[in-house]
Amino acid sequence: MTDLTMRLTLEIGLPPAKLYPNRSKGHYWTWNYNEKTAYQQEVKLVAKLAMRSLWATFRQGDPGFPWPRVRISYTRYWPKGQRRPDSDNWHTAMKPALDILTARHKEGVGLVVDDGPGYVELGPIEDNRLAIRHYHGHVIVTVERLG
Repeated sequence: MTDLTMRLTLEIGLPPAKLYPNRSKGHYWTWNYNEKTAYQQEVKLVAKLAMRSLWATFRQGDPGFPWPRVRISYTRYWPKGQRRPDSDNWHTAMKPALDILTARHKEGVGLVVDDGPGYVELGPIEDNRLAIRHYHGHVIVTVERLG
């Protein structure tokens, strides 16, 4: 396999504010349900397109979805003046995105088998500042096949 077949890059928006645990304390789960569902649909669309592109590039065979083990790393692009969450809050806010990438989720795209510790290794989180104050920001999620 070449390096191209082992890595998938997804560019998505930052998670909605309601998905960060420090902002949802004391609220019932339905409080953030709409935001979570909309975010999952965005991730699902981007992931399907990226998987289809990888499939077309690979042509001779199967890229082997779902991947048995992956490393997921993030490069976050924050608007000027916006506060960044710590890594615990970040991973919790990104959990709905990770769920939708799995084969076990009822609406998952099937990129990785499951999102448990035996399947997903969390890689580094890099931060970059955007020069534009009112831009919504985005995150680049890199999914690298390990096995």
